[in-house]
Amino acid sequence: AFGLDEDDIERGRVTPNWRSFMAFQIDRNRRLYEEAWPGIGLLNSEGRLAIGAASRLYAAILDDMEAHDYDVFTRRAFVSKRKKIGMIPGIWQEVRSL
Repeated sequence: AFGLDEDDIERGRVTPNWRSFMAFQIDRNRRLYEEAWPGIGLLNSEGRLAIGAASRLYAAILDDMEAHDYDVFTRRAFVSKRKKIGMIPGIWQEVRSL
């Protein structure tokens, strides 16, 4: 569907086709995270923060992929420890409101 070439993937090439594919997959993942979010409220209250944090932090990794032009071949997409720590209070508030 995206015209990807196995050679490009094997060689780690960020091509327009790769960008389109990754944009599609990232959008799909974001929708799935948001659709699943209300279900966190159904979990045991002691585990909600961990699952909510995982959801929001993994979503932040998607932001990093976009910020680096979908290049997942030459660098690992990540969220810094400082940013993770900074996100926790907001995530905690979101989880509490479920």
